[in-house]
Amino acid sequence: MIVYFSGTGNSRHIAKNIANISQQSIVNMGELLKNGKSLPENPSNLYVFVAPMYAWKLPRVVENFIRRANFSKGSKAYFILTAGLASGNANKGIYALCAEKGLECLGCACFTMPGNYIVLHIVPNPDKQKQMIAEADKAIKPLADAIAQAKPFDDVPAGPTGFLSNTIIDSMNNLFYRFIFKDKKFCVNDNCISCGICEKACALNNIKLVEGKPKWLGKCVHCMACISLCPKQAINYGKRTIKKRRYFLNG
Repeated sequence: MIVYFSGTGNSRHIAKNIANISQQSIVNMGELLKNGKSLPENPSNLYVFVAPMYAWKLPRVVENFIRRANFSKGSKAYFILTAGLASGNANKGIYALCAEKGLECLGCACFTMPGNYIVLHIVPNPDKQKQMIAEADKAIKPLADAIAQAKPFDDVPAGPTGFLSNTIIDSMNNLFYRFIFKDKKFCVNDNCISCGICEKACALNNIKLVEGKPKWLGKCVHCMACISLCPKQAINYGKRTIKKRRYFLNG
């Protein structure tokens, strides 16, 4: 079973391609979160978790979802991550999480994809996006073949390792969650047409329309779905995102 969490489509794209090749069922973690559901039954006891990297690690919303889930004895898991820039030290936390949940980790991998985090960065131009996606697609088949046979794949460290690197990244991750991954600066301008796409897109039910305009409720994880999907670019994060290119990968 492939379980993916995706704000703007990168992880969904990787998950669907792997599912097509490996003939695995596929589940949208975002929909489960939105509807307050847990993982469905999985007779194979084989899981492939696909998610973006948040502040150089597995997103805490994904960690917590896995932590709440029940797994049968002997369950195995792969973790496949997508990142726009440096991929951090996600492996460390993933192996700790697997040990906590009694999962045998069969491997971690990371794909470089177009970044969506326009709060701090600029989205690559369309040609660069196509190039990055094409390069990622070429690397999918060997992983999907290994998954189809439940074989471990070569574990490539997701970024720098070592005590100093881990300590710095752990500290940076904590700082991002404490100070940056907040929704107080999200705002909407007069271009808003009250379509409700942002409300529907939020996996955490963190957006409600109030008098036809989105209101953020304080539990945002900065997945960028709302700001990227708005058809009128009416949503911004303070002044940081004004006139910046948005990114959303369909399909």
